Amino acid sequence: MKDGLTRNPQPEEGGGLAPVWILAEGQPPHRSWTGAPPTGRAAPVRHAPAAEVPFRAAACLRLEPDLGLMSCFRPAGDDVPVASPVLPGGAVLLRPHGGTMRVRAGRRCATVTDGEAILVSGPGPASLRLSGTARLDGLALPEGAVTPAMTEAAASLRVFHRDNAALALLHHYGAALMRGLLPVETARLRAHALAHLAGLVAILCADPAPLPDRAPAVRHAARLGAVKAEIELRLDDRTMNAARIAALHGMSLRSLQKLFEAEGRTFSDFVLERRLDRALRLLRSPARRAQAISQIAFEVGFGDLSYFNRTFRRRYGLSPRRARATPDAPPQPGQGA
Repeated sequence: MKDGLTRNPQPEEGGGLAPVWILAEGQPPHRSWTGAPPTGRAAPVRHAPAAEVPFRAAACLRLEPDLGLMSCFRPAGDDVPVASPVLPGGAVLLRPHGGTMRVRAGRRCATVTDGEAILVSGPGPASLRLSGTARLDGLALPEGAVTPAMTEAAASLRVFHRDNAALALLHHYGAALMRGLLPVETARLRAHALAHLAGLVAILCADPAPLPDRAPAVRHAARLGAVKAEIELRLDDRTMNAARIAALHGMSLRSLQKLFEAEGRTFSDFVLERRLDRALRLLRSPARRAQAISQIAFEVGFGDLSYFNRTFRRRYGLSPRRARATPDAPPQPGQGA
């Protein structure tokens, strides 16, 4: 794994994507870190020399077979080199979470703040200086995926705004892949997923206009959509709360609450609704027939089985066991006692 970024050999034909932790030698298990995203399944842990972990981070979460996606935790602060991401002429999209990131390439430099992104490419060396950045997300693209617009964006060290729609979609699609929420089970689907990631970066770079000054209603809908997508990705996290989601999106708790109040409900109402809807879908999935109802309840974020049963019956008018036994019976929201 040269410079921590070189891709694995060509993947085998079958099998899906699987998350794997790469820990710098001497680092404790990743479960001891706060803020580390759950992957939805157990992920193997491998150790590597510190110099071989991307951006000299304490740990890196990536996929196998490798799609170029990575989340690097506690990256080094000063003058971190950006190696050739995949192949000579390739590029890597970087997005810091928390703090600021100073990027220098030749005589050019740019400052990237929390949630913003920048594309870095060769052939000249580039380096990062990070301050207060707890996590650095990246997408490494091979040479063949780099478009002229990407090359131009990288050469100018263009910074992409956190509210850019293509960047938001890229973030949530990448997060869904990393958390195993998408059924990418074959080599053909993996190639499609990689092409989709590269296509979103191409769209991001092809738009020459800065973020428009959108009408308040449009800004409200965009922010609410981004918050809902974040919640969807974190339903399995029982520690998720409104304050944490607000912080992730750079807004106050009251601002987040007002987004949901405009729809006539609360943050908690929405989270409960989405957890119950996902539980219903899993209960009626043929692939989950052998899985205990309690396991499904815990998987979608419930910590109390009696509370799950009670709220499920209240929402759908039947018990979880009955819902599983009658997959063709339409639920009747709000009809249960």
